Amino acid sequence: MLSPLWGLVTLLYVTVWGFQVLPILLGLILGAVAGKGIALRPLRSIGARGEYTVSRQNIIARLVVGLAVSGGSLFLLWSFVSDLSFWHAIVEGGYAMNVTAYAALGASYMAWEVRNGKRILSEGSLGYRMYAVPKNSAGDLIENFCTSCGAALFRDSIFCSSCGIRLP
Repeated sequence: MLSPLWGLVTLLYVTVWGFQVLPILLGLILGAVAGKGIALRPLRSIGARGEYTVSRQNIIARLVVGLAVSGGSLFLLWSFVSDLSFWHAIVEGGYAMNVTAYAALGASYMAWEVRNGKRILSEGSLGYRMYAVPKNSAGDLIENFCTSCGAALFRDSIFCSSCGIRLP
């Protein structure tokens, strides 16, 4: 849902201020590394225990570190930078980094799913609990067919709507 919004903001920005290659390349590289780094801990935990639960201490630590990094970055930016072209380069690199980090995060989860033959599901508004389930479970809407009559099931159900047999 946010991808079209990011695309529009980036398109408007590039049309107004121009395109600088170096900050965007740095943003792409740093975003890919950051996305992969963010995905490592949940993927290790899901691989070992089958689930990953974020603790309150971890959430608070992430918020504190995020606020400190953001505040420090803004302080350095406004205290040392007087040239606006440098500010535009930082913004371009930030856009590229943000989008690439989200793409790398999703690609890491999808690669893990393909490699292990499971799906990663999450619960909570911010994904506080993530767990792995087999790909061909009863709740899988992609390959959900009745074993006796072969009818496609379009919703989670206990019985087949065609033949009435209980599903495994």
